[in-house]
Amino acid sequence: MALPTIDNFFTLTGDPEMRFSPSGKGVCSFNVAANKPKRENGQIVKDERGYPVNDKTLFLNCVAFGQLGEMIAEQAGSGSSVRLVGDLETQQWADKNTGEKRSKVQLVVDFARVIPRRNQGQGGNQGGGFAQGGYSGQEHAPQGGWGQNPDQWANSNGPAQGGFSDEPPF
Repeated sequence: MALPTIDNFFTLTGDPEMRFSPSGKGVCSFNVAANKPKRENGQIVKDERGYPVNDKTLFLNCVAFGQLGEMIAEQAGSGSSVRLVGDLETQQWADKNTGEKRSKVQLVVDFARVIPRRNQGQGGNQGGGFAQGGYSGQEHAPQGGWGQNPDQWANSNGPAQGGFSDEPPF
């Protein structure tokens, strides 16, 4: 059964766990949650502090491999907001004690971007790349991504000619 590709914003519910296979390949496991805000008459319901009231919450187990997994383990932690793109995958196994068949769905991450916290200010995360432009774990970095100047607008009148930005225009 083909499962869908997911592209969404999530919050890490704990710190990522980094392990290495016998061949040395990194495997990062972590859990995330995504909230769906409650709506009434087409408007998002907010609490007394002005925060959206959650209607439903989705929890997902995630896994990322290689350099992408290592970057997530280094840059993200419990409570971090992240944009993840990946494919849902069903894992199946037999319970060790009962022999019953078990299964779970997990997100195999192909791209990740840590969203900087608002109170980080200019001094936060000078490492650039992963938190600013995203990282896909590919051999080369995407345009404006890992290893690039995190602020394309700082030294010019806009992004490089022919370049594209993942940022919305507003």
